[in-house]
Amino acid sequence: MQRHSRFRIVVAAVLIASGLIELVAFARQIYSVVPEADWRVAREKLASIKKPGDMVVLAPHWTDPIGRLYFDDSLLPLSVTARADDSRFVRAIEVSTRGQHLESLQNWPIESEERAGDVSLFVRRNPSYWPVLEDLLGKVATRSARVSLKRGGEATPCEWSSNPTLAGELGFGPAIPGTRAMCGSAFVGLTILAATDFLPRRCIFAPTPPPNVALAISFPAVHFGRSLVIHHGLHWEAEHAGTGAPVQIRWLVNGRPIGGQIHKDNDGWSQFAVDTRSLEGQTGELEAEITCATPGRQYCFEATTR
Repeated sequence: MQRHSRFRIVVAAVLIASGLIELVAFARQIYSVVPEADWRVAREKLASIKKPGDMVVLAPHWTDPIGRLYFDDSLLPLSVTARADDSRFVRAIEVSTRGQHLESLQNWPIESEERAGDVSLFVRRNPSYWPVLEDLLGKVATRSARVSLKRGGEATPCEWSSNPTLAGELGFGPAIPGTRAMCGSAFVGLTILAATDFLPRRCIFAPTPPPNVALAISFPAVHFGRSLVIHHGLHWEAEHAGTGAPVQIRWLVNGRPIGGQIHKDNDGWSQFAVDTRSLEGQTGELEAEITCATPGRQYCFEATTR
């Protein structure tokens, strides 16, 4: 009987200790919130030091929604927040709370620092800047890209249309863009992808067509540099099981193949480049052809000439 009483006392003590620990953690969380006044001063400082083309990021990542309460789209545009990669930016302004930094920027030298209470703004220089010549997302945004389904030697053109934006199928997946080129059950348009790293990526949503059919996207009057740089991936829930069919993207210039890549499950948001030095300084039609053994895979890609 005595042993049972001691056991109950120990259990009660553990429960009380757990409750106290949670209470202390909750209190620390409340009192560690950065004051609103600091965020407002940080916004003023950010607006004064930001230059066109700067990448503004928040550290740690989870403070991004908080920063959006105080920084408008001119300071945190979607094109930067949902960027494909960091290499296209000359500078980054890292908005840091309580000394936190992004691991991805650890090798970017700090040029200057501004303080606003518990918020610090670090201006960093990109040691691996890779300037963009042309971003192909712009040709989808303006509907200048041409979309078709290719079956054998036949090509069926797809029509651009404006519809309501829809949530992802069955409650998951990228949003289906309102402005899209419709190809029966297939379509092409701009969306925001959550890849396996759970970071937002703005890209060309191109769910895979039926087997033995290629979804072709033609980009007219593309200005070529030394490289064509592509990032691509699948919605995280579509590839985390690792059992899906690979997706192939092939690139052609004026009908001539120049390269391609196969995306396999669990590759995540990945990058590859095609050498275009033989085309440097020229303008031509660039085409992407997407094929897969399974229709409807939630594939998304973006491409830039560099």
